[in-house]
Amino acid sequence: MRTNYHTHTYRCGHASGNERQYIEAAIRGGYSVLGVADHSPWKFKGGYSSYMRMKMSELNGYVSSIRELAVEFESDIDVFAGLECEYYIDYIDWLREYKEEKLDYLLFGNHYPYDEQHYPYMGYCRTSFEFNLYLESSQKALESGLFECFAHPDLYLMSVNRFDERCEEIARQLCRISKNCGVTMEFNTNQEYRHDFWKIVAQVQPSVIVCIDAHTPKKHSDTASDDQALNKLSQLAITPIYMLF
Repeated sequence: MRTNYHTHTYRCGHASGNERQYIEAAIRGGYSVLGVADHSPWKFKGGYSSYMRMKMSELNGYVSSIRELAVEFESDIDVFAGLECEYYIDYIDWLREYKEEKLDYLLFGNHYPYDEQHYPYMGYCRTSFEFNLYLESSQKALESGLFECFAHPDLYLMSVNRFDERCEEIARQLCRISKNCGVTMEFNTNQEYRHDFWKIVAQVQPSVIVCIDAHTPKKHSDTASDDQALNKLSQLAITPIYMLF
């Protein structure tokens, strides 16, 4: 069985292809479930415009398009509407309301803690302050009850060369919090594999799902990365789930 809940579209500005192209590619790749979860827009204060996400004016059209295509392709694949979001405290009430009204699920992607206008990118964690920010903001998000899945939870290691005791303790706490909150951790095939992190996941045993974080439709047609991920998890005795809900 092949499923993917982490799919972007051209709207975010760093992916290509529309929803129809991703769905058709997923059908060719043998997927039975496709979740489209592009980067969430936010009602930023002060007129700030983000470089990495759709505009607020595009959001309703994005959801409507997914819903219409879900009906069109219902005999071939199950299609769900979601968003990949950070935990921006000032805007969480809006997100919670929008999810209840319009969406099937949310991915938590901790690219920036709290506010991307004033905080550093979490893929470049180097200082104790930044590592603590990642852990603290992740815990608040996971405990909020908003998110079904923790996308690329090992993002904080992206610029780390040596997996030291601090990295290990953060990994262990993230796994424990995810498990206690019932949030599935994503094995992201679009990110460098960090064996030390996933060894800890295997020890703590939160639920795990494989997602391909598709930024181009052809990622769904080429299933090699999906198979490689499943093989790595098997070597760690991790049995992933396939359905988020």
